[in-house]
Amino acid sequence: MGQPDYKKFKHQLLKLKKQLLNSSYTDELKINSDELSDDADYASNMLNAQLAFSLQERDLYKLRLVEKSLHKIDEGTYGECEDCGEKISHKRLEKQPWAQLCLEHAEEHEEHSRREQFRKVG
Repeated sequence: MGQPDYKKFKHQLLKLKKQLLNSSYTDELKINSDELSDDADYASNMLNAQLAFSLQERDLYKLRLVEKSLHKIDEGTYGECEDCGEKISHKRLEKQPWAQLCLEHAEEHEEHSRREQFRKVG
């Protein structure tokens, strides 16, 4: 990958990092006792809080991947699949500049995760 691509992807990653650091779910996490007049209100507020926690967890995971990608740009290994070492397609990096795996290995990891979740439920 040429130097101009590094600059473009680095700019995208830094912009995403800023967005992730500035996102706040604190309003969704607050539960006002005045709004808990019945069980339905309580359940709704708890569901909203759980959703906010999930979103926050997802954003923290993505932030870690963004940080890792920025580090890889600095060390010159950005765009290499962590499983096979091959180049991640430019098209994939355009859509997910934080991608750590080529499409083939990302799909394998997803399938493995699905099987693990199925085993836990079943």
